[in-house]
Amino acid sequence: STVPAESFGTALRAGVRYVQYSPAIQAILIRASAFTFGSSAMWALLSLVIARRLQLESGTYGVMLSWLGAGAVTGAFVVSRINRHLGPNRRILLATSLFVGVNACLALVDSVLGLYGVMYVAGVAWIMVMTSFNVSIQLHLPRWVQARVLSVYLLVFQGGMAFGSL
Repeated sequence: STVPAESFGTALRAGVRYVQYSPAIQAILIRASAFTFGSSAMWALLSLVIARRLQLESGTYGVMLSWLGAGAVTGAFVVSRINRHLGPNRRILLATSLFVGVNACLALVDSVLGLYGVMYVAGVAWIMVMTSFNVSIQLHLPRWVQARVLSVYLLVFQGGMAFGSL
């Protein structure tokens, strides 16, 4: 192309302007922010549950994250089956409800074995909601602004995690 490259500031403003005038994108960003704000409790408090409440060593934290990973891998295999039966709104509602249960169980379950199961469910729920948000936002974006809006999406997502962790 003979057209000069767009500056960073101009590209950033174009992406933010697109989000500003796109109600569908705004809805996805609000829902992603709300989910990450609430779900971040698990990420922020898991180490405290293991170390202080259960009085276990740091290796248990790694095992808990392994169970979460196993749940995410399982979720990746079953999400296509779930997609056939549930639309994106219901998938996100189901996954969010599962995460509410995960956070409640982290507060109530005193058994390490029980928490392994809880973390497995957290992994399934996490991958289900992540794929739903990621696919939803990408399907609503034209190619020319895709990377710019995805950067806003990631900023909102990580911001929700950071503020929720507080």
